[in-house]
Amino acid sequence: MLFAEVGDVVWQALIAGVVTIILAWMQQRTRAVVQATAKAAAAEVSEVKETLAETTKNQDGKLTAIHTLVNSNRGETLLIASVALDRVAQLTGHPKDVEAAVVARKLLQEHEAQQKIVDESKRKDGHVE
Repeated sequence: MLFAEVGDVVWQALIAGVVTIILAWMQQRTRAVVQATAKAAAAEVSEVKETLAETTKNQDGKLTAIHTLVNSNRGETLLIASVALDRVAQLTGHPKDVEAAVVARKLLQEHEAQQKIVDESKRKDGHVE
């Protein structure tokens, strides 16, 4: 018997060699699957990143437009309140009416000063409306 003469040590070495080859092959397959998965995930991340950048850019433009509109409306409202309260104070001469007119004028002036700073900053940045 040919196989009977082969010792246990030889069989163990042969089995170890075969197991090593099988493990190396499995490792190579696993590495290929992991690399393919990582490549697909990177592509998806890139797509999400581009979509997020585009959405953020669009939202920034919309938010700027909304802010400009709200700020403009606030300025107009403060102007109307200031003029109206000035006229009421002139007609009535009541101290509370005069005080309200002064407060309205002060709020309008503060708003106009802040708006002037924003407008100058936009001009410096090249944003012309």
